[in-house]
Amino acid sequence: MSAIITPFVQKETGVAVFSVDSATSNMIKSAERFLLTPLPKEQVKDTPDGFVDLNYSLVANETLKPFFESERVFDSLGGQPSVMDWVQRSVHTCQAESPEDCDNKLTTHFHNGSAVRLCWYHDNEYLMRGYNRLNEVLQRNRANWIMSWANSEMRLEPGRDISLIELTFWALRRGFKDQLPQEAGRIALCKPVEEFPTGTMRESDIVWTYGVNELVEQLADKITEIEVDEDSGLLYMARPKIQLGKSAAYRRFIVSRPCVGCSGEVNRPFMYRARGLNEHDRWCVPLCDKCAHDAAKDVRGWEAAHGKRLYVLANQIFDFAIEHGVINFNN
Repeated sequence: MSAIITPFVQKETGVAVFSVDSATSNMIKSAERFLLTPLPKEQVKDTPDGFVDLNYSLVANETLKPFFESERVFDSLGGQPSVMDWVQRSVHTCQAESPEDCDNKLTTHFHNGSAVRLCWYHDNEYLMRGYNRLNEVLQRNRANWIMSWANSEMRLEPGRDISLIELTFWALRRGFKDQLPQEAGRIALCKPVEEFPTGTMRESDIVWTYGVNELVEQLADKITEIEVDEDSGLLYMARPKIQLGKSAAYRRFIVSRPCVGCSGEVNRPFMYRARGLNEHDRWCVPLCDKCAHDAAKDVRGWEAAHGKRLYVLANQIFDFAIEHGVINFNN
């Protein structure tokens, strides 16, 4: 358990005064010792003081509320069955407003896009009174469920807190770039707060720069997404028209890698061509201009000189792209 409090320090007397609410005062007892740690800078502005009963501290950040409430994020992570399963596995006590007279048997109830864990007694009580009084608990459970997905997919230690930068890059990898609030992208990209000048300005004083959302778009475009149609209409055709797999983002990734022959700079992707293979972009190999010229002139000679096969290199760079999140199988 933890709490966010704002101290008022009296340096002359060596005393610090803290203003706390009732929930925080119940946690703090006289003569007990506590460890103080600064709040991360990305949470200072939008996280209120008070008792923190959260699995992840970002859940209390008001800036991320639209992201946690996004229906697209909810559906992509499994929807109702997924959030109910997480609440059932992660919450082991009744989450009623006043957990008194609780029964020892618990049930999980889905309401308004989230789930709550209640004992039988309080479940019957809220069934009659309505579950809207538990909206705060429902929102917290949904946000913690989304954060647990991020923790799991980034292969972090269970229970480890997640920073805003980590959450932002997980969202980009998942294809949620349009669901992120602008403030989250600004902090993740380490950009200062934008200041909009007022008053009369000369046209020559206007300096054009990319906005935060545009920078996030550019970053997300480097991640190639794969869509799979297991029942494609071309499967039923005797002579289907071959479709080539082309991706400008993947070709840009190939150009960003060093030459596999001499580790030099790559200016354009080299397409490996062989009998029986179509010119899909997945057969692109990063080669510098000299190596590309030599390989185009004599593939076998280039392979013999460098001790490498272009067919194997194309597969290795494709595997590398998948393993490092450049190509993301969202489905």
